[in-house]
Amino acid sequence: MSEFEGRSSTSGEESELTTREKAVVIAMMTSVSFSSNITISLVLPFLPQEINALGLPGQLLTGFIFAIFPFMILVLSPLCNLLAKRLGRVFLLYAGVPLQTVTVVVFGLSKMACKNPKGVIGMFLVSRGLQGFGAAMANLAIFAIVAETFPNSLGKVMGLNEVIIGIGFMTGPVLGSLLYTSGGFSLPFLAASGLLALSFPFVILYHRLHNKRRLTITSYHHIGSSGDRGAAVGAEENLVDFTSGEEKQNGMSFLDQVWGVLTWRVMVTAAVLLLGTGAFGWVETILSLHLQDDLNVKDKYIGVIFAVINVTYSGFGPFVGALADTCGYKPIMVGGLMLSGLSFVLLGPAATKVGDEAGLQAQRDWEVALL
Repeated sequence: MSEFEGRSSTSGEESELTTREKAVVIAMMTSVSFSSNITISLVLPFLPQEINALGLPGQLLTGFIFAIFPFMILVLSPLCNLLAKRLGRVFLLYAGVPLQTVTVVVFGLSKMACKNPKGVIGMFLVSRGLQGFGAAMANLAIFAIVAETFPNSLGKVMGLNEVIIGIGFMTGPVLGSLLYTSGGFSLPFLAASGLLALSFPFVILYHRLHNKRRLTITSYHHIGSSGDRGAAVGAEENLVDFTSGEEKQNGMSFLDQVWGVLTWRVMVTAAVLLLGTGAFGWVETILSLHLQDDLNVKDKYIGVIFAVINVTYSGFGPFVGALADTCGYKPIMVGGLMLSGLSFVLLGPAATKVGDEAGLQAQRDWEVALL
């Protein structure tokens, strides 16, 4: 029996793919997301003090180093979309994952390669920016492939990916702290680059399976019976051409499409997302220095504190999502913003007052409990 026979034509597009093909796509998505987000977060516990040791402002430069990664994704995503149409999505995978791996190694070896403090910061910024370019290429390709592979269960699959991202962010600071304490600045990045490299075999396996499927479809198209040929052509249309990256165009330019979706609802939602996700950036760039210098927390425990923040984020995600389905999204957004604002007040002015009145140990216990 052929690969296309015995499958229901009414079960949706996902039925056109075998379980193995779906598993490879899931493995590729989760492995790249997990390893990539580890590399993003593992520097949080120790990067500010390393920059301070160079005689430069650690808090300010850490903020720039973190900001350049999403900035490059934002700016270069249209270019990645163009590359996908011209060269195919598999090309983006073959370029994006290795580029991230190499730039993580360069970041970790920057202090050894350059003795000038400003040169080190320059290498940090360039390598982090190129890592963002690699992430933009890999993410665009993977998310497009996932959307076409799981059109009927995309929400569940992307929900799984969000959990994996949270686990990556959770693991990064702990792994970074332990390796930094054990082997210095370079070791965490060398280990993280190894994890990224381990995700690359799934890219190769996906490419091979896809090429095999294309050959099968071509064979049925040329020599199969009319029924087989119809099934093959239907499969080809349903799957779309993953490697070509061709998409249907409605004649609108990129800017026209952007302006077309910028309704007030989208703008409000984007503002809430900016405030919600920005809360992590505002706190995490200064938190490690505050914990180490002001509260005398050891490096290995700083990583654990960062991990707890991300565990809470990932763990409450499904619960909050279910609550939003029940109560609506507006109360959840308002409540989330209010809780975030309250937590900043408790971590800032309130914690300082506790320290002034009850001592450093009480302030440390207060802040760690809140985090």
